[in-house]
Amino acid sequence: MAKIYVDDKILNAQEGDNLLKVCLENGIYIPNLCFLKQNKDNPIASCRMCFVEIEGLAQPVTACTQKVYDGMRVKTDTEEVRRLQKWGIELLLSTQEDPENLEKENELRKIAEFLNVPLKHHRLKYIPRETNIDFNTNAHPYIKYDFKKCILCGKCVEVCKKLNKDYHIDFGKRGYNTVITFFEKREISDSHCKGCGACVKVCPVNALELKNKKEKVTM
Repeated sequence: MAKIYVDDKILNAQEGDNLLKVCLENGIYIPNLCFLKQNKDNPIASCRMCFVEIEGLAQPVTACTQKVYDGMRVKTDTEEVRRLQKWGIELLLSTQEDPENLEKENELRKIAEFLNVPLKHHRLKYIPRETNIDFNTNAHPYIKYDFKKCILCGKCVEVCKKLNKDYHIDFGKRGYNTVITFFEKREISDSHCKGCGACVKVCPVNALELKNKKEKVTM
């Protein structure tokens, strides 16, 4: 076991465990969008929201990529940490077509409210992604995908791989026009997706939905 110090709390944790996981399990909220507990040993680390300061390190680091060690001293609420988090959430909100009307359960809204960041910034212009997507995502038999909401956190891709030992969902296109695709260049009927709904459950921004909401999400 390891004793670590997070802000004004002393926590006992398993040596080598994931720092973000330990903090969240002990009621210490650190903003995050791409963390998967099932994937704690191989973090996605794409959202760059879970910054913390660790004694002995020159710059803030992402908590999801840090392993706990005895005597670790962590600060989650410094001026520099909040500056990085606020800048990150402002950029993500600027990718949303209508950020002021995000659903209450949308993690972008939750983080913005936690950091006291306005949902819409006039200095950051919304730039729509390319709409002539060359595959019909709505043809999927089980799942609806709204690419305008998607923040490309990668959670759906990783959880699908974890459960199915293969990618039934992946990234398509490049750069700012990157989207999620279920079938690469194949016809949707060739997809091996069975509609387990795990990707829907982990999506932090409601970009994925089950077409039949009465179906049980298995995970």
